[in-house]
Amino acid sequence: MFYGGLPIKPFVLNNPYGPVAGAGGYPVGGYPAGGYPAGGYPAGGYPAGGAMMFSDFNKFISDLATAINDEYEAAKFYTELAAIAPCEEARDFILHARDDEKKHYSMFCRLYLELTGRQPVVSEPNIQMPAFCTGVMKSVKDELEAAEMYREMLLATTSMRVRDIMFVAMTDEMEHATRFTFVYSMADCHVDECEAD
Repeated sequence: MFYGGLPIKPFVLNNPYGPVAGAGGYPVGGYPAGGYPAGGYPAGGYPAGGAMMFSDFNKFISDLATAINDEYEAAKFYTELAAIAPCEEARDFILHARDDEKKHYSMFCRLYLELTGRQPVVSEPNIQMPAFCTGVMKSVKDELEAAEMYREMLLATTSMRVRDIMFVAMTDEMEHATRFTFVYSMADCHVDECEAD
């Protein structure tokens, strides 16, 4: 099934939202020893008793569904923002963040399927592209909010596998906020460091 051209079964060979390899379609390099079974969890979702590893399983699933949609929207927003970047360096930083958001989207879709046995529902975002500097400032705020949300999700589970996934996403979002702050300073709307190509 596809939503807006993005695969909701994220770990397939033609997936544009992250490299895949290994048994069960896991990310390149696979999961560490002691992670998920080689074939993944059965279609019914998380093993019996698995929900006990969450302080509030239903809230975690709700937050994960929100995160999936947010990552999908961010990837599309950054693609459009990069297209209006005033210089190559700014464009590269934005595309780096976009590629990470695609990676998060795939990781979260896979996790949602493993935890629930269902594919996530992804809504097509209605993106209104603002002026470049406004878009960059919006991105800084969104990245910081995402990092905070992922920190709370990380603390809501005792599953080391899930905590690792949320930690990767959280630290990526913090890096993105730093990158976008630098882009804003570089383009800045009043400094000539970031000149048109």
